[in-house]
Amino acid sequence: QLTTLSTSSGDNVSISTSPLIDSVRIVGFTFNNTSQRGIAGYNGVFVVDGCKFSTVVGPYVHFSGNTTSGTIRNSVFVPGSGAAASGILLDSYPHLVLYRNVFYGAPKSPLVEVASGTATVINNTFANCFTALVLRLSGGDADTAYNNIFLNISGDAIRVENASIIEGYNVFYANDNNAFGFSPSPTSIISDPLLVDTAGFDFSPGVGSPCINSGHPDAIYNDPDGTRSDIGAIPSACNLL
Repeated sequence: QLTTLSTSSGDNVSISTSPLIDSVRIVGFTFNNTSQRGIAGYNGVFVVDGCKFSTVVGPYVHFSGNTTSGTIRNSVFVPGSGAAASGILLDSYPHLVLYRNVFYGAPKSPLVEVASGTATVINNTFANCFTALVLRLSGGDADTAYNNIFLNISGDAIRVENASIIEGYNVFYANDNNAFGFSPSPTSIISDPLLVDTAGFDFSPGVGSPCINSGHPDAIYNDPDGTRSDIGAIPSACNLL
């Protein structure tokens, strides 16, 4: 059962832990109507799982300090009646993992900004938003982006500055610019993903979608049913929202 956190000012959740020791899991919350951040994490290891962020001025999630890693998975990010100042922000060289999240409709600022650190971005859907993914100052390690959908992005779908990226098996469609600072892999697809109903928040691939069974062929990326990965956050014939 989801628990809703709503507030008119301040962060919904602000956590500081002992660096390199403590692990924090935030599971199944809905974050609504805060003038600051949804989650502010400092130090330690953070996992955000199955949460929904709506009308958060931003960032939705901010990891900094001595945070060693942050994982955000199975979550939904929508701006509601407002617009996020930024979506997910990393600094101070942590590592971010984004897995099976939907980012929809933030019109003003990048949805995911890695100001310093590295990111592994696997099976997410970015739709109807401003620049989706900004990667800066990777600290020597390459960022990774596989099996993501970038749809109707007003700006750069992926922007790489002073960093390197391993990119492939993504779908790009109807974006102002698919890539800045690198060339998309030939394994990526430029085609309509044919999602069922984005306006109705059904982001699963429909009949004939080029996303079906077109993700990275390594078995570690397989869909929950054991078949080759679909591209995007939601596998075919499955709506988790």
